[in-house]
Amino acid sequence: IKLDDVREMKAPPYDKVKDGLQKQLGQRQLEKMLTDLRAKATIVDNTKAAKK
Repeated sequence: IKLDDVREMKAPPYDKVKDGLQKQLGQRQLEKMLTDLRAKATIVDNTKAAKK
């Protein structure tokens, strides 16, 4: 195999990737919020009280 040419890869235009970036950033924010809420949550086992 012989290499004939080397070209730099161009970044896609912002307009084409904007929607995907917004979704990805929104997902990251949601995951961070859920992680923070889970860390602060207190879980109480009330199964005995619920059976009465």
